[in-house]
Amino acid sequence: MTVADLDNLWTIVAAALVFFMQLGFLLLEAGSVRSKNSINVAQKNLVDFFVSTVLFGAVGFAVMFGISSNGLIGFDAGLSLFWGDPDLHVPFFVLQLMFCGTAATIISGACAERLRVGGFVWLVAFMAMFVYPIFGHWVWGDLIHADNAPLLADLGFVDLAGATAVHSVGAWAALAALIVLGPRIGRYENGRPVQMQGHSPLMAAGGALVLWIGWIGFNGGTLSVTDERFGRVILNTLVAGGIGGITQLLIGYWRTGYFIPQRSINGLLAGLVGITAGAHMLTPSGAAAVAILAAIGALLCERVLEELRIDDAIGAVPVHGGGAAVGTIALALFAPAEVIANGDRLAFLLIQSAGAGLSFIWAFGTMFVFCWAVDVFLKRCTGRGLRVHAAHEIEGLNTTEHAATFGIGVLHAALYRLAKEPSSFSTRLDVEPGDEIKDVADLFNVCMDKLEDAHKSRTVQLGEYARQAEDALAREKDITQQQREFISMASHEFRTPLAIIDGNAQRMKRGVERGSIDPDRTLAGIEKIRRSVKRVTSLMESLLSASRLDAGDIPIHLNELDLAALVNDVCGEHQELCKNHQIQVDAAPLPRSLNADGGLLRLVFVNLLSNATKYSPDGGTVQVDGWMEQNVANIRVRDQGVGIPPDEVPKLFTRFFRASTSSGIGGSGIGLHLIKHIAQRHGGDITVESEVGVGSSFTVVLPLMFDNVPAADTNISMELGDAGATS
Repeated sequence: MTVADLDNLWTIVAAALVFFMQLGFLLLEAGSVRSKNSINVAQKNLVDFFVSTVLFGAVGFAVMFGISSNGLIGFDAGLSLFWGDPDLHVPFFVLQLMFCGTAATIISGACAERLRVGGFVWLVAFMAMFVYPIFGHWVWGDLIHADNAPLLADLGFVDLAGATAVHSVGAWAALAALIVLGPRIGRYENGRPVQMQGHSPLMAAGGALVLWIGWIGFNGGTLSVTDERFGRVILNTLVAGGIGGITQLLIGYWRTGYFIPQRSINGLLAGLVGITAGAHMLTPSGAAAVAILAAIGALLCERVLEELRIDDAIGAVPVHGGGAAVGTIALALFAPAEVIANGDRLAFLLIQSAGAGLSFIWAFGTMFVFCWAVDVFLKRCTGRGLRVHAAHEIEGLNTTEHAATFGIGVLHAALYRLAKEPSSFSTRLDVEPGDEIKDVADLFNVCMDKLEDAHKSRTVQLGEYARQAEDALAREKDITQQQREFISMASHEFRTPLAIIDGNAQRMKRGVERGSIDPDRTLAGIEKIRRSVKRVTSLMESLLSASRLDAGDIPIHLNELDLAALVNDVCGEHQELCKNHQIQVDAAPLPRSLNADGGLLRLVFVNLLSNATKYSPDGGTVQVDGWMEQNVANIRVRDQGVGIPPDEVPKLFTRFFRASTSSGIGGSGIGLHLIKHIAQRHGGDITVESEVGVGSSFTVVLPLMFDNVPAADTNISMELGDAGATS
């Protein structure tokens, strides 16, 4: 095997290693994005190599290494893969094709999670045919046609394996695309960056290791195996990767207190990118210094992008742009003087800086114009630009761009549907046995079953609450109306006895002034005054007791009393006040000893007798009977009054209620409500029977053995507050 054959073999092996880097980029990018977009990223890594192979082979290679025109652009149809000589420069072409694919895949990683596959194809095509070949011509345009005088190479610019020509060009082109696309949804909130964690740091770390291996071919493939610098290139490549990784890892720990996976990965790659410009010129110590600066430069570039709110999904621009620029320039600082042309370090520094700056101007400028133009063109022609729709971005590009899912993506899609229609609880996951998320799907379905049941139960409960609220509102409106009516009736009730008192007092005064006092008329007037005062007093006591009832506090003071005597006494007093009615009493069967509150029971019987006489015609009889049944005292008050309609009987004890048959007859509507509560506080009750035009019968039931007085209860009083009286 000749030396030439050995060199060709090594070039092909190196190209294979660089090709292997495509797998590294695929794993790195797929692991660094969310799982809902991992398939999309992987497919773009395939697509970019498809397009690069065809278009760089057809056009780009011929432009990059063709006969130069003033060192700016070249072309040689014989170098075209499809119409040139296919056997010519094959190993070299394969290696350069890998470089082109590497530059294109940087765009894929940076613009992940929002760039359409169709839009990505446009960008890769432009990179493969125009952006990368032309800048590559400025750096390496004389590698086939030695008489070419490429722009940068002719000035002494050094870029061994494409730190600037490949990585910077790819990064600055990606930066232009990022600006046109804009940040991902949710990446920045209130101007502050929000970390979007990739779904598999493990996969990303594996990809980084594959890239490190592939970088041996990336840098070493540019030299023949017989070149004395060959071993140094590989050694420096390994050293730079390790030093770069350590640098960012330690800085990350210093800033956060954690060994962040992204720091070790991006530090490794920044060191590898930085050494790519001059691995053949540096000593291992120089390679370490360049790697440190490249890793720091990548971190600073990352911070600048965050400040500018430019969203790079995996940090590709800082690594390949910032790391490459620093590495390219730092080569002039750390390369031994003997390997620098003419030993002029300052001139070399200026040339390296100019090359790094020119790569930014060229790649960013041309790609920005192209991205903007394509975006506008696609929107006008298809209604869709370079970026996916917002709904598709939220759902994930795996599903919307490829109709595919990746593991947890099934669950993500189900949750997305649930988020779009939160009222639908019928969402379930249907996965085949053996699927990697089968257990998660089963748990999800169980949770949805319980959530659906809880939703149904809650709906029923809320419906019941709504019904209760409506009932409460209706009762409140009714009570409000009753209160208005009560105020009107109460004012009438007070005016009537007070008018009687005032009228009789004036007549008595006039009689005194005239000296013509008639004893009989005076006695009759005094009697009317007494009855009216008694009525006002009764009304006042009812109002005071009713107010205590509303407050949930009617104190009961138990004392031993003679119930029969109490009933006879109340009936006697009322008979004196009501001369137009006959009150017949039979209280003898009632007990002579009862433990009760005499004042409150008196109020009960006064109200019942007052109602009986008020609603009975003049000359009518009111019958009061008492009897015992199984240690329970019963006192019934019957009248011959107007009676109460059957449908209104259940409402009698409602607060402020007055029967329709009582129209035109004074009354406050609080008496029955109050006395029923008093009876219940004594462990008893009041019942009623009535017939319109015949009369009414009220029966008070009082147990003899009632010893425990229930405490005043606001809830009870409010409940009873919906039931009242007619007096």
